[in-house]
Amino acid sequence: IEHGAPVTIRSSAGSACAEARVTDGIKEGAVFLPMHVGRRLAGGTGCANNATESRVDPVSKEPDFKFVPVAVEAEDPAARTVAVIGAGTAARAFVERYAGQRPQDAIHVFGDEREAFYLRPLLPNIVADRCEWTDLAAGSVQADRFTLHLGERVDEIDRENRRVRTRSGKSLAYDYVVIATGSRSAEPKWKPPGMEGVFGVRSRIDAEQLRSAAGRSKRAVIVGGGLLGLEMADALAKRGVRCTLLHRSSMLMRGALDGPAERMLRSHLAGLGIDVRLNDTVLNVHGRERVEGVRTTTGTYLECDLLVCAVGVESNSGLALDAGLDVRRGIVVNSSLRTSDDRIYAIGEAAEFRGRMYGTAPAVQEQAIVAADHLAGHLYREYAGSVPYNVLKLERLQIAVIGESADPDTSTEIALDADEKAGRYRKLVFRNNRLVGAILFVTGAACMATKRNALGILLGIELVLNGANINFIA
Repeated sequence: IEHGAPVTIRSSAGSACAEARVTDGIKEGAVFLPMHVGRRLAGGTGCANNATESRVDPVSKEPDFKFVPVAVEAEDPAARTVAVIGAGTAARAFVERYAGQRPQDAIHVFGDEREAFYLRPLLPNIVADRCEWTDLAAGSVQADRFTLHLGERVDEIDRENRRVRTRSGKSLAYDYVVIATGSRSAEPKWKPPGMEGVFGVRSRIDAEQLRSAAGRSKRAVIVGGGLLGLEMADALAKRGVRCTLLHRSSMLMRGALDGPAERMLRSHLAGLGIDVRLNDTVLNVHGRERVEGVRTTTGTYLECDLLVCAVGVESNSGLALDAGLDVRRGIVVNSSLRTSDDRIYAIGEAAEFRGRMYGTAPAVQEQAIVAADHLAGHLYREYAGSVPYNVLKLERLQIAVIGESADPDTSTEIALDADEKAGRYRKLVFRNNRLVGAILFVTGAACMATKRNALGILLGIELVLNGANINFIA
């Protein structure tokens, strides 16, 4: 039994699960386990009381001594089969973590695209011709650790017989399933199916087709003022396309930026030649086989030969719904990232935890690690949610937003360093002397100067939000 390994403590009364801490600080042959640790984890299997007698004295009603002979057994090394549905960054993070702990297991990764493990947030860079396809690789995973099935869409999870089946007819018996199917572009009612020149951008094919179309385009309408809509408008403007961005709200990146930072963002977009129209969206699309223009809810007609839809995403939870799992906005998971079926986990943008969906890269990484550790036998691993985290990357502009930044309440204090003319906006939000939110906004030459250390600044902010020392940021 190795230090930190998952073990089972067995007695004549029952068993409990824990992580081993091998030490010479207690008598040889002794096993110590805090009595109430693990009561709420793994269905209560971590509770020490499970392995002790439940007898009580008939007169005093005092419980029996919590002292019992036990055997400590390492996690079952028998090989098992794990089916990972989805081949994005969530799947990659899971495989990388899990395979290192359970090398004896057979891991099968199913992806319905022809590529695996690439960074979808960087797709706008393909459209803008800022990078090559190889730059989107999320990193390699040892090929001998898993079997990759590309171009194979899983259409069924047969829970009764424990098999997954693909559209092409493949069938795999599983012991456990990890659903990492991500999300898809939301489809508004006004979006015409199959019309040429109308795009959503969620895959390599989408990005490459839009890049090709941009070379022939003169005018584009982008719908949606979130991260993807803003980065797509920036990418097309860089290609020389005249862009109009429609956003149905009164603020861009609503819920992430505060008023001053949002106004600076709009000013920057105007400097790039992007026409931003708030409180407006598409009412209907004009054109027969190809888009020719849109009529907006304010009655304005905008001529365009490209229409990009970036009005949000929806969880790819249909497979789980068909399998009878608990699904709301996403696939409902507990703190172990397990679904309503204990043999099925869900991570990434497909999962819903405590009513929230998390789609940022740090959140996906955290979920993948917890799911991998729990499935490997570390039953005390828990996911408690992730700090909101957004990074906007445009031409000569970076915005990083983390935590409670947009509308802090009266219990917070704010430290602000802002200069609109210089294109600088830095804001820290504190509650009870603890940093709970931040906005970093830098444009122009200052943006280029900070490009190399921006990641370090963001990491510093995230560390502070998790209790690290604020001197890191200074």
